[in-house]
Amino acid sequence: MSKQVCVDCITDSYLQTNFSDNDVDECDYCNEERPVVTLEELVEELEEAIQASFTESPRIL
Repeated sequence: MSKQVCVDCITDSYLQTNFSDNDVDECDYCNEERPVVTLEELVEELEEAIQASFTESPRIL
């Protein structure tokens, strides 16, 4: 089973807002009952943001 992290343990305000309506469960890091996201979901969100923010630049030799 995947670890869950709560919105208070995530320090990025965009991500906190994005996941604030998620189901409430126990955070595997602080053990508080708050809206949580699985690490897999968090990584997917971060991958999408990184890919959307960067484009491959042409190589100049």
